[in-house]
Amino acid sequence: MLSTLPLFICFLPLCNALKILSYNPVYGRSHLTFMHSLHEALIDAGHQVYSITPIIDGRLERESTRATEIVIPQSPYSISFESKFEEEMVREVWISDRLIDALASVSRQVASWQAQCNFTLSFPGLLEQLEKEKFDAALSEPLCVCGFGIFEKLQIKNVAVVVSTASTEGFFGFTGAPSYPSYVPGQIGRYSDRMTFSERLRNGFGAAMIYLFGSQMQGPFDSMFQNAYGPDFPTTSQMLAKSSFVFVNSEPLIDFPRVITHKIIDIGGITLASGHKAINETWSSILDLRPKTVLISFGSVAKSKFMPENYKAVIKQTIQKFPDVTFFWKYERPEDKVSEGIANLIESTWVPQNDILRKRQLNIRNGLATTVGKYTSK
Repeated sequence: MLSTLPLFICFLPLCNALKILSYNPVYGRSHLTFMHSLHEALIDAGHQVYSITPIIDGRLERESTRATEIVIPQSPYSISFESKFEEEMVREVWISDRLIDALASVSRQVASWQAQCNFTLSFPGLLEQLEKEKFDAALSEPLCVCGFGIFEKLQIKNVAVVVSTASTEGFFGFTGAPSYPSYVPGQIGRYSDRMTFSERLRNGFGAAMIYLFGSQMQGPFDSMFQNAYGPDFPTTSQMLAKSSFVFVNSEPLIDFPRVITHKIIDIGGITLASGHKAINETWSSILDLRPKTVLISFGSVAKSKFMPENYKAVIKQTIQKFPDVTFFWKYERPEDKVSEGIANLIESTWVPQNDILRKRQLNIRNGLATTVGKYTSK
């Protein structure tokens, strides 16, 4: 909740203005928006924010920011992933029936993070420039853990972990909060908090896979850090365990109950801290076409354009059964013409999500960001 926002700087030393370093790789719109909101909130509080910004996905446009950006260009592997491997990976994620298959597909994305990290660590003059700044604190997400190695090398004592998703599943090593798969649904599971015995077993297996995948993902980063900074350099797990706080994009009133510790602070709705803009006449007229409106969005990673054709056909057939409802579909490839011949379907590569979520006509939406946004926008 927004009332927790002041807690975000509680881990920092008491002084008038602090110099804060952020590691903010460009690889997903929702992650970028979340980190941008944190940067702006800290700047509003009077602090200086420097952002290391490695470009993993060169197609994403970054928002204008008051933070000082240190942009690292794409590594050769990131360019290759963007042009050759992304479509194959996302298609495999869409059709995977088993969690282990989906995680194997995502490993290609992780490889692009690792390659970009290696490229960043060896970027000419970066560490020398950062050492001169004498930062008081630092923050980064734990998905691409490259930033924590840089923070350790710079000997920054006050480090916060920020999580742009709602769950801290598999993060016991640095939150101290255990996972209870017997009654807490997994982050990418399919069950509610009312599970049968067999569903609890499968949910527990999923939680174990997430934990093991996270540990496996960190191994190459550890090797990179030790090759660059010496064999005695701490492992990623050791660095994360020293973090002061973990800030999570969760709204506790709509999330499943779970065990937390003093290190975990919920800041769901932070991306709405800057308020809302009035939607323009075009979007307003679309929302007024019918009594109810549904937004279909699968986020910035599971792109609709890579969805199997039979999945798309089912969605379109379902939409046609509700002629009194307007459907927005965030769809990334206009040339597919998915809305052709369907009067109540409107496709768009971009939707002013935060602004239209305030409209009462918008009744249903998909995904974490839209759910939290709808709740906190009231």
